[in-house]
Amino acid sequence: MSHSLHTDRRGVTLITSLLLVMLLTIGILAAFARGSADRRSTMDAGVATDAYAIAQNGVDRFITVTPTQPAAGTLPLTTTYAVPGGNATVRIERVRAEAGPIPPLYLLTSTGVSTGDRYDSRAARAERTVAQLIQWSQASLVGAAALTTLNGIEQAGNPATYDGRNGCYPADPTKWAPGLQMLDADDFTKSGSSKKDPEIFGTQTGTITEMGTLAQALAALGFDWSTVVSSTSSMPNVTHLAPGQFGSKDFGGFNFPDTSVTPWPIIVVDNATAATYAANKPGHGILIVTGDFETSGNAFGWDGLVLIGGRLIVNGNSTWTGSVYAGLNNNDPLNPSVVTDNSILGTKTFKFNSCTISKALTGFSGWTMLPNTRVDNIPNY
Repeated sequence: MSHSLHTDRRGVTLITSLLLVMLLTIGILAAFARGSADRRSTMDAGVATDAYAIAQNGVDRFITVTPTQPAAGTLPLTTTYAVPGGNATVRIERVRAEAGPIPPLYLLTSTGVSTGDRYDSRAARAERTVAQLIQWSQASLVGAAALTTLNGIEQAGNPATYDGRNGCYPADPTKWAPGLQMLDADDFTKSGSSKKDPEIFGTQTGTITEMGTLAQALAALGFDWSTVVSSTSSMPNVTHLAPGQFGSKDFGGFNFPDTSVTPWPIIVVDNATAATYAANKPGHGILIVTGDFETSGNAFGWDGLVLIGGRLIVNGNSTWTGSVYAGLNNNDPLNPSVVTDNSILGTKTFKFNSCTISKALTGFSGWTMLPNTRVDNIPNY
């Protein structure tokens, strides 16, 4: 009897051992499974974050590398950018057309796909989409004219033509500008054998547009001359003429690209404390001259925007298309008339053109993201 009971106990021990081994195995397998699940969850969260960052990168990349509005006939437009860690597919479509002064509104969507490591190579790539409302902010001039001057004009010889009929919209008088605007029409004088009146067209045909006091004129300019001069070093696509190049009449040998290449160049002549800079080479873009500026011969011409701090001296025949400002150093209402009168000699034409001005200001235009219009979705696997 005692031998039988001892044998039975040995069988129970074996069974108990087997159960313990089985439980330990199940525990180990469960620990491995939980570890794998945690690792997969962590990796999924990581690649989901990567996909979101890639989608954001796509929005930023589009705004940075797209310098102009897409043509209406090309929309919707889809572009794919290769970015670190994946690729972003960006799509732009117009949701509101331009309405007068209200710019068009665009919807920009960016889908980011992470190409980084995954827990399982058979799993789908992490993907995330963001959307953003954007609009094009076009730099412009307020109160521009064919020629605006804060100092007087002395006309010698044949009269010049100051044409404010917008060359971009010649049939739309609502978009015309003054041909010539000055502080006071009495600041325009005529000398020489020919004392014909200037030919003025635009919002006030045959009449000089008076800007009032210097303080009123400065307020109407739409820009601060001192700020323009101090910020030339940070302007895009800018070329500074060194003092040693001031004797060169071809802007230091600068090679102007074709007008189809944007943004247009910016030429800065910082001669406020130097002699008059004279030029006889045509060009386009923005010309900033901090001192006096003179044109010589019949070769000179300019398309775009010209800002002259000092006196403008025009010799020979020339055509200026866009908008010209002179006498801008005369910007202290408490100390007016620090710039002597401009001298306009020979036959020349100042022609207002808003499209040419816009091209010159392309480097200062760009996309604006409307605040509180970013939309995000959940990640996909």
